[in-house]
Amino acid sequence: MPPLRADAKVTTLARIALVSVALLLVPALLLVQRPDGPAASSEDVQQQRYCTAGSCDREMSSDARSIVAALQRQGLTCRAEPRLTDRVVVEWSDGRAETISFARALGVSAQGDGWLRSFCGPLES
Repeated sequence: MPPLRADAKVTTLARIALVSVALLLVPALLLVQRPDGPAASSEDVQQQRYCTAGSCDREMSSDARSIVAALQRQGLTCRAEPRLTDRVVVEWSDGRAETISFARALGVSAQGDGWLRSFCGPLES
């Protein structure tokens, strides 16, 4: 192999240096940009947008709890995860609570008019 000229040696050294820096820099950038906690879901972001400090963290009202209890006495199962056939217990911003359809609950949730407290439907076998 013939000896390299001076300018070819410089070019080769520059390429080696560039590749070395890139290989060292990529992991460092990945560590710097790593989030400290779990990524926020779109629901979390939407809740932060519509809620004032502390207003969305309140517990279910006694009216909402009594509606859930009445639905359970009727033989329905109430849970945190929604299903299309569910009756939804909603607690409005003004403190009222009532049962609404799943379709209407989607609008309530999208508009931020209240809190969807429970999803009640028939027990699945």
